[in-house]
Order: sequence, then C-alpha cells, then structure tokens
Amino acid sequence: MIDKPRMICIDPGHGGVDSGAVNSNLGIYEKTINLAVALAMIESLPARFDYGITRSDDFYETLKARVEMSNNWETDLFISLHANWYIDSKVRGLETYYCEGSEKGHKAAIAVMNELIKTVDVLNGNIDVIDRGEKPGAYYVLKNTQAPAILVELGFVSNDWQAEFMSNVENQAAMSRAIWRGVKTYFAAIDG
Repeated sequence: MIDKPRMICIDPGHGGVDSGAVNSNLGIYEKTINLAVALAMIESLPARFDYGITRSDDFYETLKARVEMSNNWETDLFISLHANWYIDSKVRGLETYYCEGSEKGHKAAIAVMNELIKTVDVLNGNIDVIDRGEKPGAYYVLKNTQAPAILVELGFVSNDWQAEFMSNVENQAAMSRAIWRGVKTYFAAIDG
C-alpha cells in the first residue's frame, strides 16, 4: 500500500505592504528573509512530502486566508516562518512557538528547533548560538489551523549579525534543510 505524501503548509510571514521587522541600518526586511527561506524549503523538498505555500512572492495575505489555505489543503503540519525584532540590538537567538495544549505542535517545535540550532551552530563556527527554546504562543495562525502548527523565529532582524546571516543565500538553504530534517524527525516520532 502506498501512503500519501505528508502535506506541509509553508507560510512565509508578512509580505507586500506588511514588511514585518526591519533592520533600518542594513535595509533588511523580515518579509524578504521569510520568503527566501520558504522558497529554499521548496527547492529542498524531501521525497514523500508535498507542500502548499501561502505566498510565493512579495504580496500580503491575511492571517485568516493563510489559515484557510492550510485547512483546505488538509495539511499535516503548518510552518510559519518569521524573524524576530527587539529594541536592544544585542539580543539574538532562535525560538519556536506552538499552540498551547498541542502535544504534536510542541513535538514539532522541539524537532525543528533542535535541527536549526545544530545547523546554525556549525554555520556560525560554533560560536555561542542562543537557543531561546520552544514556547506556547497565542498567535492566530497557531490557534486556528486544524493541523499541528509551529511558528519559527529564525533569528533577530534587529541584530545586525543575525540579519546578515539570515540574508545569506547559503545560510537560507542550510536552514531550510534543517527545518526539513526536523519535520522528518517529528513525523518519525509521532508515527512510532
């Protein structure tokens, strides 16, 4: 018997008129990073996975529309890609959110974060990568998707070093492959 491929909704946060976080020193926009990593995920799509993407260019989709797309596609996992911002530009690190009470969402957040931290650590020359952990979040896309959902903060746009790191094409490709390794680990764990 042939199992159907796992359906993953890839959601590059923000877009169009909604730039998300901005590093005004470097002219780097969160929406651009999110989309670049999402497109890199499509390029590195593993066998036995299928995907839907909520935006494939620089335009804005409402949160409601993003959730409806995922639900209509009968997604097995929803992944929203973001980049953080904080007033203190020294703050940096990676973190992942899941819907409180979602055991599967929590497992997916852990699996993806573990792979991202390992990958960024290697790319970074093993220099003090900050794992800000997996946290419950009340974001609209996490609460309203029917599938388990995670929101991945790939780094802080407000930190010049991380903004440049996330803007690098090779790093984007490596992070996309790390996300897929985490996704595969997650499905292996829940499938037993």
